[in-house]
Amino acid sequence: MDTHAELADAASSLAIYRACERLIETLGRVRPDDPAELAVLRIGGRLGALLASMEPAQAAETDTHRARIAVRCLGATTVTLNGVRVDWPRRSRLVFMYLLAHRDRPVMRDELIEAFWPGSAPEKGRNCLNVALSHLRRPLRDALGSRPFVVFRSEAYQLAPGLDLQVDWHDFQAFARQADARTAAGDIRAAADSYRSAVALYGDDLFVEERYENWICPLRLATEGTLLRVLDRLSECQLQLDDHEACAATCDELLTRAPYREDIHRRLMQCYAAVGQESRAVKHYRSCEEILDRELGTAPGALTRAVYEQLVPRTAARSASTVRPALLAA
Repeated sequence: MDTHAELADAASSLAIYRACERLIETLGRVRPDDPAELAVLRIGGRLGALLASMEPAQAAETDTHRARIAVRCLGATTVTLNGVRVDWPRRSRLVFMYLLAHRDRPVMRDELIEAFWPGSAPEKGRNCLNVALSHLRRPLRDALGSRPFVVFRSEAYQLAPGLDLQVDWHDFQAFARQADARTAAGDIRAAADSYRSAVALYGDDLFVEERYENWICPLRLATEGTLLRVLDRLSECQLQLDDHEACAATCDELLTRAPYREDIHRRLMQCYAAVGQESRAVKHYRSCEEILDRELGTAPGALTRAVYEQLVPRTAARSASTVRPALLAA
């Protein structure tokens, strides 16, 4: 059979599979443990496996559609397709999130089943996964045409290569790496720009709506750790550029997430002092004392006390200079 005939057969098969998809949707949910449920799951399982195994090269020849998919992960997860929001059932959305988080490698089928249907019988686990994948593809099929969204090879799944996929989490990491490279090259102003771009993308914690998914927790902590490092280095850049107001704002933002960072408390005090607000710096030191005492039962370290002790005489001198003219006028 020639290539064109094979592609025609593939397109015909795809139409049949999608008709099966619509059948599953029409049947809806049935009573748990009903024999009909297993039949529906088997259809969905076959459908998902066949759609996922379509070759990307074959799909590229049969379809010229363009689908731009934008994903927001830093905050409540949202997905848009060509500007229109995509809504998936929660389990399908979680499978997508997992594949997105591990986009650099194929994910074994058993790994996905264990993550989302732990303890299920092998056949039911496979069918549940394939039904979830079928729901995942459904709102994308018109835009993608015959191109796959997820590929299945050697018992493993992966988001299809070549997707026009924009992910804020990935962009955040890319800006952080770019900023680090610019810092290493000594281009402080450009580094600050890249660090600011990274911070602007961080709307909230990674996959914030899924607080109890164990596999997300280490990824979320690592991403927050990157944010803290970005804020730290951004404030260093701003201090070097003598942008004390911006540096103070960045330090404040960092301290809302890491209130025990004494180095950031010191940097903030130095910013206040640099713009002649020594009294505000002293007040901040006392706030730092209270936080460390209340939360950790400890006092500020020697370096933080040294900054404070340098500020006290300057604060007293500034107060005296404002009192004397008032006395002379009296």
